[in-house]
Amino acid sequence: MMHIRKNRATLVATVAVVGLLATACGYHARLASILVSPDTSVVAHSSQQFTAQGRDARGDPFAITPKWSVVANGGAIDDAGVFTAGPTTGLFLNTVKATDGNISGSASVKVIAPPPVLATITVTPAGPDSLLATTTRQYLAQGKDSAGNNYVFLPTWSIVAGGGTITPAGLFTAGTAPGVYTNTIRASSGNVAGYTTVTVTPSGAVTEASSTTMQELVHFAYDKSDLTDDSRAALDAKVKVFQSNPTMRILIVGHTDDRGTGAYNLALGTRRAEAVRDYLVAQGVASNRIDLETRGETQPLASGNSEDAMAQNRRDAFRILVATEVVVAPKQ
Repeated sequence: MMHIRKNRATLVATVAVVGLLATACGYHARLASILVSPDTSVVAHSSQQFTAQGRDARGDPFAITPKWSVVANGGAIDDAGVFTAGPTTGLFLNTVKATDGNISGSASVKVIAPPPVLATITVTPAGPDSLLATTTRQYLAQGKDSAGNNYVFLPTWSIVAGGGTITPAGLFTAGTAPGVYTNTIRASSGNVAGYTTVTVTPSGAVTEASSTTMQELVHFAYDKSDLTDDSRAALDAKVKVFQSNPTMRILIVGHTDDRGTGAYNLALGTRRAEAVRDYLVAQGVASNRIDLETRGETQPLASGNSEDAMAQNRRDAFRILVATEVVVAPKQ
């Protein structure tokens, strides 16, 4: 505050000296123009300080006491020149106005929308979700902003209760102790989190088939959705389990590495999931038992930019949606 007063006193003294010199020469200084600054961008509902500088006809500083007003946009400005933008976005010419007597000046403001912020996280499958002890299931996290639009983010996965483990990609393996564990799994980003509850049931003779089926990953070449011979062989082994369990529903989730745009990778993830579905249907699995999702590049299995890490991320993952019991297909 002392600094502001000192600068103002200096300006007034300067204007006074200029005025005395001008008067001595027969010139009477009068306010001729007001320069308002800055022309700037302001986020909706945020504030910006504006300043007003008076000049006489010769372009010399002229002390003024501006009266501030807002001409457009519906924002507000206080007596000190602090402007608060309204909710409407766009470029508003001559929005902020400073007036002294019959002289005025103005500045333009571009009001921009605030960047989207993660507001909620939903973990699927939503609880209570039943899982055999020591078996594995893929969990997914969907983010939304305050307007309910999808928000792409990389969740941090953790176990809150019930034991077990979970990978950075959301692949959960249940612990050995049966029970209902409220908010077992947590997906978070910053201070926003979502949870799901898991019921762990005693494992039995079905553990091997269930775990093997749910952990299956089908990998793809870069920017491709064609199945390899190894992928087809792995799927053939799963077809026997699917056919032996008519109540089982399958979710296939397509993933990509992080090369390419987000929209392109979501579409590529869909094509990869469809390729696996089409192969299973061709082998006799009913299409109405298969659901598809795509996560694009948003849930990497491995971090880093090495070819090995990116190859791991180009994958489809299986998850069993409904299986009252899993029967191991007989070996042939």
